Amino acid sequence: MRLKLKLVLALFCCTFVLLSPWLDIFVSNFFFTKGSFSRSDFYLFIRSSANFGSNVLLYSSIFSIIASFWYKNLRKYHLGFFLILLVPIISYQLLHKPIKNNWGRPRPINIKEFGGEVKFQPFYKPMFITSKDKTSYNSFPSSHCAKSFEVAILIVIGCIYRNYYVLYCGIFFTVFYGGLQAIASIATGRHFLSDTIFPLVLTLIVASFVYYLAVFAIKTLEPNVKNTTKTDFPLT
Repeated sequence: MRLKLKLVLALFCCTFVLLSPWLDIFVSNFFFTKGSFSRSDFYLFIRSSANFGSNVLLYSSIFSIIASFWYKNLRKYHLGFFLILLVPIISYQLLHKPIKNNWGRPRPINIKEFGGEVKFQPFYKPMFITSKDKTSYNSFPSSHCAKSFEVAILIVIGCIYRNYYVLYCGIFFTVFYGGLQAIASIATGRHFLSDTIFPLVLTLIVASFVYYLAVFAIKTLEPNVKNTTKTDFPLT
């Protein structure tokens, strides 16, 4: 079952990459009306609230870790809190920012198809232009979506603990909150569709990798830990 799922995901990713140039232009063109992209106050408000979800997760995690010194039931969720604290550092600070600052992809508002002066560039063809105006050539990936899609960490945590409430909350907020941010970014001409999807994929990959790394470290450093069973690490 897992192999079939991986094959389906791999096929989906390959198909998306091949179709992404057409999809990027098609979706952006949907919001390009009367010679300009939207300047709706609603979209601008959504973009200004990009950090809200990640901040709620961050402060809730810190508070829960402190509270676990008094409430022992919270201690079994330490790995989840650890993911919430560490994954954004790796995915956003160590991976996202270097890619964004050096990839060199022009924004929708800057390409010829939408009244700009530069040629459209697919996300998989980086130009690595660092001498140009960074606000015009740092479309890939979307920083606003990267912060909004950090709520997707809850999906991984829900799978780890087999907690369907956390899992479904993660899916809901990822689709609703992260999805709204993606729509706002495209509608205002700041990003293409592929710019908004990449941060979500990156967050899920990093969260899963950190989890497996933590499991490996625990099993290697403490092979005889008591009360450690297969159910403690359901994704292994």
